[in-house]
Amino acid sequence: MNALKNKKVLFVIIISIVFTLFLVVFTLLLTPSVSSVSPEKGSKDVSLDTTIKITFNRKISDDTKKELKVSPDVKGQVNIENNKTLTFVPLEELSPDKEYTVRVTGPKGSWGLKGKDVAFTFRAVSLPKALKASPYSGEIGVKIGSKIIIDFDKPIDKNMIDVKIFPEVEIEIALDKNNTEFIISPKAALKKETYYSISIDKKTGSKTTDKTPENYGFNFLTELNIVPLTQKQQSSEAKKQDDYDELSKQYNQGL
Repeated sequence: MNALKNKKVLFVIIISIVFTLFLVVFTLLLTPSVSSVSPEKGSKDVSLDTTIKITFNRKISDDTKKELKVSPDVKGQVNIENNKTLTFVPLEELSPDKEYTVRVTGPKGSWGLKGKDVAFTFRAVSLPKALKASPYSGEIGVKIGSKIIIDFDKPIDKNMIDVKIFPEVEIEIALDKNNTEFIISPKAALKKETYYSISIDKKTGSKTTDKTPENYGFNFLTELNIVPLTQKQQSSEAKKQDDYDELSKQYNQGL
C-alpha cells in the first residue's frame, strides 16, 4: 500500500518537474530578448537625426510600440520592421551634447509574454564652438583693412552657415586647411569710426551636423578718422598754442 502511495507521489513530482521545465522552455522560446540596439549603449557623438533601433531575437507584438519612451522627450514615429526591430524616427532634431535614455517596458512576444525591460543611454554630438575671434569682441581701433578670423574647437562646414555683418559689407569666406579657422575677408575697406556686428548662424533650412557651429556673435569699433593737417593749419595751431602759452605766462606773473 505504501509502495503504491510512494509511486503516486513520485509520479506527481515527475509531472510537476516536467511541467515546470516545459513552462521555462516555452517562456524562453516565446519571450523576446534584445539582440542589438542602435545607437550602441553609451555611444557618444550620435547624429542629431539618428534613428533608434532595438532588435529582438524573435517576433514582437504591435503593443510593444507604445512601450518605447525616449527621455528627454522627443517627438517621433515608432514602427516595427521585420516583426523583430522596434524603430524610433525623430521628427525633430535632438539637442546637441545632451544625454538621452531609451526605455522599452515589458516588450511583448507574439503570444503576449513579456520580456525584460530594456534601457540604454547615448549622447548626441556636440557642435563646434568658437574659441576666439580677431578682432576680439568689444575691440576698439580696429584697422579698416583687417580680416575677421574666428577659431573653432572642431572642424566646421562653411556651406552650413550664414554670416551677417552690420553695417552690410560684401565679403568672401574661407577656411584654413584644418577647417577650424574661419576667415572673413571684406571686399572693400571698412568704414572708420564705425561699430560693426558679426553673427554666425545656421543656414536656414539646412540640416544640423557635427560640422555646424553653434551660433556666435560679436562686435568691434574701427579706427578713428584722423585727418592730417595742412602746413597752413599746422602754423595756425602752433600760433594758437604760442598765444596760449604767453597768456599763461602773464597770468602766472600777475599772481
